[in-house]
Amino acid sequence: FKKAISGRPWIYMAIGVTSRTRGIYYSQPVYTDGKPLPIGVVVIKAGVEDFERKISETYPVEAGSWSIFDPHGLVFISNRETWRNRFLWKPSPGDIREIEQSQQFGQGPWESLGFRRTAVDQAVDGNGTSYLIYCENLRNAAGWKVCYMNSTENALTVLSGPLMKYRIPILMGSGLLLCLIVMTLYTMARTDMQRRRDVREMLHRQNAYMEALHETSLGLIGRLDFNDLISDVLSRAGDLTGTQHGFLFIYNAGEDRLEMRVGLGIFKNEEGISLKPDEGLTGMIFQTRRPQIIPDYTSWEGRLQHGPLNRLHSVMAIPIMSGDTVIGVMGLGHVDRNRTFSEVELDILKRFSQLVSIVLDNARLYTRLQEELRERQRAQQALRTANRELKRLAIVDGLTQVANRRFFDQRLEDEWRRAARTANPLSLLMCDVDFFKAYNDTYGHQAGDDCLRAVARTLAAMVHRPGDIVARYGGEEFTVILSNTGEQGARILAEKIRKAIIRLDIPHRASPIDSRVTISIGAASSQHADMRTHSPSWLVEAADRALYRAKTTGRNRVAVYSELGIDAG
Repeated sequence: FKKAISGRPWIYMAIGVTSRTRGIYYSQPVYTDGKPLPIGVVVIKAGVEDFERKISETYPVEAGSWSIFDPHGLVFISNRETWRNRFLWKPSPGDIREIEQSQQFGQGPWESLGFRRTAVDQAVDGNGTSYLIYCENLRNAAGWKVCYMNSTENALTVLSGPLMKYRIPILMGSGLLLCLIVMTLYTMARTDMQRRRDVREMLHRQNAYMEALHETSLGLIGRLDFNDLISDVLSRAGDLTGTQHGFLFIYNAGEDRLEMRVGLGIFKNEEGISLKPDEGLTGMIFQTRRPQIIPDYTSWEGRLQHGPLNRLHSVMAIPIMSGDTVIGVMGLGHVDRNRTFSEVELDILKRFSQLVSIVLDNARLYTRLQEELRERQRAQQALRTANRELKRLAIVDGLTQVANRRFFDQRLEDEWRRAARTANPLSLLMCDVDFFKAYNDTYGHQAGDDCLRAVARTLAAMVHRPGDIVARYGGEEFTVILSNTGEQGARILAEKIRKAIIRLDIPHRASPIDSRVTISIGAASSQHADMRTHSPSWLVEAADRALYRAKTTGRNRVAVYSELGIDAG
């Protein structure tokens, strides 16, 4: 964790603080939005017991001892249970303190097995027994080593037994005995070399599996393309089993078909093909849920007669599981007739199938989360749209589509405070359609609504500044708030509005003053001094009194309120 949070990926072997079990830990820093510092760390722990058991079965104790130990010589993994968590050689006090402080291998104490190196490839234990040693450095684990040890006595016993048993024939036929000794020594050496190769190969495969697990996990964190991740896992499995040809089928429950999602080698151009769940080797694996090796696909009775499949010789395939459900089938194939798959290679494929299952589960989870996120975004957008519409409906008059009385009251308060703060004038126009009741009685309410809408559109078209507002005050009455406008400006605009309504040329035969629809307007203005002694309602009352004067002096005119009287034009 410390290495990764500082920006360096790391591999760490230790005993778990809480689980008290041995494990190999892979850590990787996690970044976001291109930031230079990590926001967290991903740690993956792989157990060692299964790996240790397989090596022990392949290489029993009586055939020699092997172990993996840290740079201080503390044994972490071994086919000898009594050697685990003990030092091969006597450690220094500094080594002990360093291990105690790290807590990497528990609380101790850690005893020494008492070995002492006498040469690069030889050692002696505390009892004086001599051992032959072969060591190699572990990849990606600085200072860690894997060592094979066998006592010199065991090696000599293999030779001395035949010598004692056949001492008389040896004396009688030294030439034949020499040949037997050479053959025995050669067989021992070849067997020992083969065992070493087997151990080395198993370590190589385990390391490759761990690397694939590590890199696939990083791919999931970085959200790499699904097909790239699967291709990488298949390629690594193929490298360890000696082939470049592989495939992955995913089950489509909706169509009840197995679809090839990823293909390598001869299967590359077959991506997208689909099979029935009971068709071919893939179908058999899907239904039986059991891994299968076909030594010779060309003679297998269930084979499919299809293009590249005719080139296959040996095939192995395994089901991909998600919990108790089969979600796909993965396989590898040889086209070389001299190659076939073994149970060891099938076990490798099983291990890699676990990685594929993780990739598939995470891909489905990521897709589901993305869809939920899109659905939530759509819902949020719809909610924002609905809220905007509700807000608009709350401030807009439904008939005329100008501001309603509620919004007018609110804006007048706001503009009054702003004018008082800035010492600017504020004016208000109150407009009333002349003889509107008679218009409704003559032409009907539908025509009356159309008339009000036309008047509202005209008023809105005459007001252009952002601080100004047109509102329906009630019935056939409209108001116009004019910010930063004095009495003279209000008079000029009111007169323009009156003339604009006449130009609409809306017939009104029931009007006693004109054959067209006309409008009466009352205007009032407030100065900074008025705002110190009055409230916004004073401006409304003043404009209303001016409107009353315009209506009582003949209508179709503008009246302006002032403290000295009302000027009707």
